[in-house]
Amino acid sequence: SRGVRDGRPDKLLILEADATGGESDSLSLRRTTSAELDLDLYEVAQGFHNLEQCVDAPPCSFDTIRVLLVDAEMLVRKGGGYAVEADGYVRALALADVVVDARAPLVFAMTKWLESKSTGFDETKSKLFSRKTLQPIILETPNEEWFESIRAELSALGYEVISFVEALERYGKDGAIEKPMFVYENSIADTVHTIKRLEDQNFARDDMVCALFPHHSDETNDEASETKYATICSTDIYSQLLLWVRRQALQGRSPSNIQKRLDESLGDILLGKQEEIGCVG
Repeated sequence: SRGVRDGRPDKLLILEADATGGESDSLSLRRTTSAELDLDLYEVAQGFHNLEQCVDAPPCSFDTIRVLLVDAEMLVRKGGGYAVEADGYVRALALADVVVDARAPLVFAMTKWLESKSTGFDETKSKLFSRKTLQPIILETPNEEWFESIRAELSALGYEVISFVEALERYGKDGAIEKPMFVYENSIADTVHTIKRLEDQNFARDDMVCALFPHHSDETNDEASETKYATICSTDIYSQLLLWVRRQALQGRSPSNIQKRLDESLGDILLGKQEEIGCVG
């Protein structure tokens, strides 16, 4: 079977592929379809094979681990009107050895920040009460599809997502609105500018604002040392998870063990609570 042998491998080839959709909407939590990908899952699998063949020549021998970053719930359209989720499809056909879900870690990062801003709100109790007990949070974005997808995801976790305009109508325009706020504009520059205007006009406190960035840029680097608002960057989160997978493989863990840990302990991995040494499986 494919994968890392027990114990630390002598030589290891790690192949990684990004099968997510557009970068700009990576934080929208929007469920994608395979038709939106630049390369379909079969093309990714063929790419893995071709790259492996490029280096698979005697006397070089090595183990290979193929890592795929993809929306695990992405719908793969098939003939006959059928559609299956990417995670199960990739695992069933062994198109990759380890699947890193692109959506779950973003949801985790957003809810962890919201929990840090909550006061006396027990998320577990939200399931026992009506919608009226959901915790209001603000999402400032110009994109209706992004708004609806984030609202649908977070409402299931105990949050009522409202727009900035609705927040003004509900809480008034006098003083900063004391509610957690995500800002997610069409570009990083727009997001940075919007936050600055919200703060300058006293509509929001920087400690209650979180910017959603798909990647880093000159704007984010310039702002980092001057502001106190939080940021969630999808490329940072993906890089953290892919680095964790590499370290696990180099420590001798099998792909199945790595996958099991990703599936069961994603939050602990993102919080740095997963030990990276001392276990082989």
